[in-house]
Amino acid sequence: MTGSPTALQRIADAADRHPERACLIVGDDLLTHADVDRLSALVGRGLVASGIGRGSRVAVLSPNHLLVMVATLGILRSGATWIPLNPRDSIATIAELCARFDVNVVIHHSDFTDAVTEIRMAAPTVTETIVLDGLVQWAASCDRSSVLTEPLPDDLAAVFATGGTTGTPKGVCYTHRTLSAIVGNYVEMLDPDPAFLAAGPLTHVSGRATLGVMAAGGTTVVLQRFEASAALAAIEQHRVTTTVLPTTMLNRLVAHPAAGTTDTSSLRRVWVGASPVPIELLKRAIAILGPVVTQNYGQTEAPMYVTSMQPDDYLIDGRFVADERMASCGRATRFSRIRVIDDDGADVTTGEIGEIVVRGNFVMDGYLDDEAGTLATRIDGYHRTGDLGKLDPDGYLTVVGRLRQVVITGGFNVYPAEVEGVLAERPEVYESAVIGLPDPEWGERVVAVIELNEGIDYDPDDLQRYLRARLGGVKTPKQLLVVDTLPRNANGKILKRLLVEQFTES
Repeated sequence: MTGSPTALQRIADAADRHPERACLIVGDDLLTHADVDRLSALVGRGLVASGIGRGSRVAVLSPNHLLVMVATLGILRSGATWIPLNPRDSIATIAELCARFDVNVVIHHSDFTDAVTEIRMAAPTVTETIVLDGLVQWAASCDRSSVLTEPLPDDLAAVFATGGTTGTPKGVCYTHRTLSAIVGNYVEMLDPDPAFLAAGPLTHVSGRATLGVMAAGGTTVVLQRFEASAALAAIEQHRVTTTVLPTTMLNRLVAHPAAGTTDTSSLRRVWVGASPVPIELLKRAIAILGPVVTQNYGQTEAPMYVTSMQPDDYLIDGRFVADERMASCGRATRFSRIRVIDDDGADVTTGEIGEIVVRGNFVMDGYLDDEAGTLATRIDGYHRTGDLGKLDPDGYLTVVGRLRQVVITGGFNVYPAEVEGVLAERPEVYESAVIGLPDPEWGERVVAVIELNEGIDYDPDDLQRYLRARLGGVKTPKQLLVVDTLPRNANGKILKRLLVEQFTES
């Protein structure tokens, strides 16, 4: 690949510069940059020796573990496509994604051994499963003479699962060219010799950020699961400089009794995003952690570089700026160009609400096997985010709503149509509307407003159990609200805006 170095080249160069520096730390276990380089090459050769390479699709299904990023790099080095799966999703959802994305191999933690049978039944393209805990031993047993070749710029590097307004999961595609840009952007954003706390799943934002930290020659401290006490202890012990926290984790961190006494002076950046952050939470976090909070705006299709609210943007002469500015997600980054447009694609005037569109080297290459869906997100060289926002005279963007009715809870996207589809399976449910309501812990909480069928018993606890089994913990509504009649317009369409207004006020 000519031009800018690839993500793999950046990470390999960092390993050459800092071979003995800690790369990944999980609990008492540690891998140096040299270790990760050696083991990921071993995994890559093992995959190639097994007939898995360019054109293959390999999923990783695991809670946070020392070998998740080794597996990820091994997949990329083999030339195959990396497909991270959310371990918090229901097994039915995971199986559906494997089928939809034509996954060939699943590298899974041993906790998911029983689930693999269900996955293989639903996804006949899966021809091999490899236990992550034994990945190194598996790779060592393969032919080690296999040759690793540098992927081509337009080869498919990764597919990230998301949902759709119809409830059908979509695959967000990144070629090696785009993934290289994403990793390179992270390197530019990081301080020298970064120490990064991966507090969230490595199959989500924390995993992409970790690739950037690797390329910068830094150290990533991985929490196996988020607990505020563990996060604070890790920040102090490992002198963490950077972390990414969705609203729910930030809230738990600063609310912990030890937050005020733990030494967090090493922090330079606490990237916050993925859901609306209450102004009072921002103020409390800045008061406790110092002027290090950086609110970034992005989405899976255009990750976290769209705009950024820098620490200095929150304060003037040591005092907080006006709440209207505090509610902003900042200005366009050096990697992006943004506009706010009307229904005809023309720029709206300053302060007027319209759809946010963005362009940059980090924007997705398209949706997997969905040309029409991809084209629908593009206008005049920009990506249509589906979010509604407004720009002030100084270029600060405020997100005010969404065209695509996505609920962002705890940093995860939940698409109402998917939840509504499962609710429709139940005989007691006549119709439902799934909305997001403000929540101090989760940013937004998933709420199902239900109109019941007459004459059928309704047991909310039974319905919750059913939903959790079908949807998993993230997508299951935290509230079930029953109404006599859902509000509709003249065409019979449910007016969710009125429901949000009604239950936000109540």
